[in-house]
Amino acid sequence: PDVLAAVEFIHGLRPSDRIGVIGSSLGGAAALLAAPTLKINALVLESVYPTIDVAVQNRLDHYLGPIASRFMSPLLLWQLKPRLAMSASDLRPLDRIATVGCPIFVISGENDRHTTRQDTIVLYSRARTPKRMWLVPKAGHVDLHVAATAEYESRVLSFFEETVANNRTE
Repeated sequence: PDVLAAVEFIHGLRPSDRIGVIGSSLGGAAALLAAPTLKINALVLESVYPTIDVAVQNRLDHYLGPIASRFMSPLLLWQLKPRLAMSASDLRPLDRIATVGCPIFVISGENDRHTTRQDTIVLYSRARTPKRMWLVPKAGHVDLHVAATAEYESRVLSFFEETVANNRTE
């Protein structure tokens, strides 16, 4: 709901402008979970998990190791329903990415332990065209701009120029 409200607010301020969104990690997942009702013209996804199950597993594996993670993951996921009134099946950006009706640029760090290279490839594979993907060398989780500042700016700005700029809907 927050993503939808933010986009509606911007549409209210600038109704003739096209909108591009950058969603990082959970913010990118929120944008995907709002699809297909999200009225935007371009979407950049940074380090977005494919499913909450995978996100929790990756983080627990990293911090606690695979044995502890095997026991802790179901306990954490079980808490979604009583605490947030949703289930793990409600938190699957992977299932929503194909409903996005605008160009998508999926970006992730090659060294990201929270959203792995494989997670990114799987998410990208489900997106409709036009789409593009970039695995940022030496980048971890959500430090993509820091790891490759000039190239990040060049690629993201180019994407937005092609998809949003100079395409007003007046």
